[in-house]
Amino acid sequence: MPRTYKRPKGARTYQNYSGDLIDKVVQSIKDKELSLTKAASQYGIGKGALFNRVHGKTVLSPGRQTILSPVEEALIVKRTLQCSDYGFPLQPMDLRIIVKSYLDSEGRTIPMFSLNLPGPDWALSFIKRHNKTQPLDVAFFGPMKKAWKHVLEEFKVENPSLSIVNKHVFPKQVHQQAAGTLSKVQKEVPSPSSGTPTAGNTSDKVKPTPTKKLKTTARISATDEGSCTSTITKSSALKVGSFVITKVYVNNSSDKHRKYLATVEQSDETEVSVTFLHASESKTVFTVAKDDTASVEMKDICEIIDVSYKFNSREQYVFNAALDASL
Repeated sequence: MPRTYKRPKGARTYQNYSGDLIDKVVQSIKDKELSLTKAASQYGIGKGALFNRVHGKTVLSPGRQTILSPVEEALIVKRTLQCSDYGFPLQPMDLRIIVKSYLDSEGRTIPMFSLNLPGPDWALSFIKRHNKTQPLDVAFFGPMKKAWKHVLEEFKVENPSLSIVNKHVFPKQVHQQAAGTLSKVQKEVPSPSSGTPTAGNTSDKVKPTPTKKLKTTARISATDEGSCTSTITKSSALKVGSFVITKVYVNNSSDKHRKYLATVEQSDETEVSVTFLHASESKTVFTVAKDDTASVEMKDICEIIDVSYKFNSREQYVFNAALDASL
C-alpha cells in the first residue's frame, strides 16, 4: 500500500478544499460576483491562493512534483479507460509497464524508478490522484454483469438456498449457457474497436495447450475398488459444471483404479475435461483442486452426481450424502 503521510503536530496546513471548488470561486471573483476578501472569508480559502489563481500565476502543489505532467497523466488515464471499454481492463502492473515504455520511448531516465519501471506505490498513488475516473471494476465488469444477468437469475432459481454465486461456479454457469446466449452477450459486452492494432489479427493468438491423460500414483496401496459400470451412454448427458464420479487408473494399470469426484469443464463424444475435487474423511466435504485437471475417456465416467449441496465459507462443497469417491 502507498505510504500514508501523517502531518506532524504544529506543522503548517495545506489546502483542504477541492480543485472544483476553488475554480468555481475564482470564476465568481472574475465575474465580479464576489470580492477577493469576501470569497476568502466565505469559503475558507487563503487570499494568496485566490489572488494567484485569479491572475493566472502557476501554483505548484506542495511536496515532490509528479514525474509525468498533468497532460501526460490525463492521456494515460484516457487510454486506460479505452482499454477497459474494449474489454481489456488493466491492472496496476500493466499501468507501470505502460509508463516505463513511454519513458523509454521519450529517452527519459527517472533515477527513483528501478530500470525506469515505477513501483507499486507509484501506481496506487496515480490511481488515487485520478479517483474521479470510472473504476476498472465498473468499467469492465459492469457491462459483463449486465450481459450475464440472466445466468445469475437462473442460478438463483435453481439454487434458492444459496445467497451468493461462488467465483468457482459462475464461470461454469456462463460456459454452460454460452451456446444459447452468445448473441445477447455480444450486444452487451463492448467489442474491440476496429482501430485497435490487434483487431482482426489472429497471428499472435495463443493456441490452447492440449490436456494430457492423467497419470497418478495412489497415496496408499492400490487395490481394485470394484467395477465401475458407466451410466453415461451419450455425451449429451453431460453438462458443463456437472459433478461426476470418474475412474483414474493407477500406474497405467488397466485393472486398478480409483474413483474421484470431478466437475465437467467441457466434453465431446469420446473425452471429458474435468477438474478434480479432494475428498475429506467423511466423503461429504470436497475441495476444488484448481490445478488438478485432466482429460478422461467418456467410458471412464461412472456416475453423474445428483445430490444437493451447499457452499461453505471455506470454499468447499458440502454434500448432503457421502459420495462413492476415493480419499
